[in-house]
Amino acid sequence: MKTPPSKHPDLSSLLDRHTSHGLLPCVNVLNHFAFEQDFKKLFNNLKIDVKLPGLIIGGRTFPEAMNFCDNFLLFDDRERFLEYNLKFNRNRFTVSLSSNHIAESQIIFIYAEYIAEVTKLSPLISEINSLIDSNIRFFVVTKNWDRNNSAGFSIEADGARANWPAYEKWFDHVRSHMHLGIKQYSFEVTNFFDLTYEYPLLDSPITLNDQR
Repeated sequence: MKTPPSKHPDLSSLLDRHTSHGLLPCVNVLNHFAFEQDFKKLFNNLKIDVKLPGLIIGGRTFPEAMNFCDNFLLFDDRERFLEYNLKFNRNRFTVSLSSNHIAESQIIFIYAEYIAEVTKLSPLISEINSLIDSNIRFFVVTKNWDRNNSAGFSIEADGARANWPAYEKWFDHVRSHMHLGIKQYSFEVTNFFDLTYEYPLLDSPITLNDQR
């Protein structure tokens, strides 16, 4: 697929791989490499060791962009991503989530749009705040085009139907331990809400914007 010269040189082949497996060339794929840079900025800003074992819940086809992290596992049970992930992310992908996956991780990312789309969440996800402790870094990830403040349902970039009130209800539940504010790190296309236990308490929420 032909792409403008201003785009990442590997974007064309990435789009071809996605479309050949029935995935739409939507904004999530177009910003694939921007995701990678945003994650790198987060890791650099917070001085997170890239060798830590980690878990990405609902990350679509994202792990292949995290080549700077060796020990990340993707869980995403949405049918449209299975064929692609089994071929291109086989060594970093699981179709079933276990308590061991959570216990063995030292950093966890959960995508908001996954929570908004999936109609029946695993209890491990719906009650994840009861399974983690201060040894696990825990982030909820949104993208700049997520309609996470919508009053109802919306149609997402690749045609999926998202129930944002369901996400808000889940988010309010898993953030119940955060009493004095949530740290938010905002980059070019990605926002990270830090729900890690026992970070320094805040008098009010802080947003760190980095467009570099």
